[in-house]
Amino acid sequence: MKNSKLLFAICCVIGALLAGCGGSSGSSSAGSSPMISGVFSDSQVVGMQYTCGTQSGTTGTGGSFSCPVGSTVTFAIGGITLCTAPALSFMTPLSCEQFKQNNPTINVTNPAVVAETQFLMSASATLPSTGTLTFTASQLLAAQSLAQINFATVTQANLLAAVQAISPLGGLATLFTPAEAEAELAGTVDTAIAGTFSGTYVGSGAQGTGTWNLTISAQGIVAGTVTQTGTTGNVTIAGALTSGTSYNGTAGTANWSGSLNTTVIPAVFSGTWNDTAAGTSGTFTGTGIAG
Repeated sequence: MKNSKLLFAICCVIGALLAGCGGSSGSSSAGSSPMISGVFSDSQVVGMQYTCGTQSGTTGTGGSFSCPVGSTVTFAIGGITLCTAPALSFMTPLSCEQFKQNNPTINVTNPAVVAETQFLMSASATLPSTGTLTFTASQLLAAQSLAQINFATVTQANLLAAVQAISPLGGLATLFTPAEAEAELAGTVDTAIAGTFSGTYVGSGAQGTGTWNLTISAQGIVAGTVTQTGTTGNVTIAGALTSGTSYNGTAGTANWSGSLNTTVIPAVFSGTWNDTAAGTSGTFTGTGIAG
């Protein structure tokens, strides 16, 4: 499963630069307007409806879609809207909820994120273990009569009823658990954002200001260095992402904690640091480095 996610992430990075991961089916009167080619992924979601300005269709191979640059895109399964957010080259239930609540600290344990991920995994015509979640034309038709789901407050019983209403398994369909949904989406997010990040830090006391560089692995492991302004030495950054985008680690004797904002590309890595022994503290911020 991790290998399929890694291959998918590579496809998406190349696709974002060269025209997107696969193609999406749809119609447009956008003419020569500049377009953004993106993907929507929990595992990659194929067959989901989307609209953005004059562009509309269903997500294609790899979860691909195409929207005018700067437009807002809405994803739906029949009558159930899953996301409305600015169109990006890589989108997930997590990035949608971070945007909706204007809160980049939201991670995959958020109730709305969990429920939406459960719905996609459980209603799909293909198993998540294949690396692809698929929705057919007949499922979209069946979902047209369904009422909108409030994913932030929906009960597991009502979520299951919605799944069974459109799943090819009907009343035999079951829900993936919240824990399974969290693990699935965290793996997708960590694989997609893996790479090199750099930025700056500011703080009080002798540690002053400086720069940092780090790498995030596809497993969410964070490693790098911090260099204080005016010095040639550096200290080691070590830590890990939890729940997809929440970070805890150290830089020398300082504790660092923060989050990844996935509502922008490249993602923003930021937070606070505190060195109790030295009596200093501050903030850090930076972004992913393309390539």
